[in-house]
Amino acid sequence: DLQAALSMLVAGADAAYAGTYREFARSARRAWTSEGAAVWYVGHWGWKFYADQAGFRAVHGNGEFPAPGDLLLWPKRVHIGGVFRGRREFLERLELLDEQTFDSVLPVRTMNFEGAAFYATIRDNLPYRFHRLPLETMRVYRVE
Repeated sequence: DLQAALSMLVAGADAAYAGTYREFARSARRAWTSEGAAVWYVGHWGWKFYADQAGFRAVHGNGEFPAPGDLLLWPKRVHIGGVFRGRREFLERLELLDEQTFDSVLPVRTMNFEGAAFYATIRDNLPYRFHRLPLETMRVYRVE
């Protein structure tokens, strides 16, 4: 029936979204840990789980921050909280090294903050939306 088909479509879209973090954590570990620099990340939710598994260090607003030469992984769609509050000058020291966009053939998005926020009760977003925006954009920065 239609409701079951829609449920399967939304579940598939959500699995594809979650998979972006798993895939990026694995590929970033292979690509960036050989540089010898510490690899840090910002963000929560499923991304945090995979980033921690990969051995990356979390940036916290009241904790240690990346040093010059370190790398910072920053997903576009993940909540980062107020990690840079009071430390805006740090953002000016970031040099973009790489950006990867993850897409899906499924026309549904569950977490893009442009109408869909399955895991967040913020604004007036719906849990899913028919859309073809990228699932996620992952950025890699070097701290200058």
